[in-house]
Amino acid sequence: GIDKVSVRKYAKKHSIELHSKDFNRSIKFKSLDALNSSLLLNTQQNPLRWVARLTHHYLKERPSFGHWKISTESGAPPGSGLGGSSVLGVALSRALVKAQRIEDAWRDDWDLQGTTRDLESIEIQFPAGDQDYVPAIFGGLLIFKMGPNKKSIERLPEARVPPK
Repeated sequence: GIDKVSVRKYAKKHSIELHSKDFNRSIKFKSLDALNSSLLLNTQQNPLRWVARLTHHYLKERPSFGHWKISTESGAPPGSGLGGSSVLGVALSRALVKAQRIEDAWRDDWDLQGTTRDLESIEIQFPAGDQDYVPAIFGGLLIFKMGPNKKSIERLPEARVPPK
């Protein structure tokens, strides 16, 4: 499946609106503090908590007046174990940073991977694995190698199905 993330900022009023096509749910917050308070709710009460956590993390770094509208859609069903939350985390992180024109959000792609992993670990209250974010960040067919204080990827040529 293909994940889609849209981040738009409008100047007229101050609020944050989260919309998930997967959950067919929208939630509007009047302030960054209200968004932060929603993180105390469980996922039954706030099914968009992962999106809220990511949004709060990046908007609190550089608060900006305006109306933020964040929309998400994933091809992976929630809870399917197909890495949808990892892909969503990377895509939304990049979109929020781009929308805010932040130049120095991460030192490199591995820093993005660590930040997203740590935020998801907080969200699920369980350690998340490094490997979940690598395909979303680097794309393509990869071999991911890990060692003490070292991570690397090796890109493999794309597999092609021969024509019939």
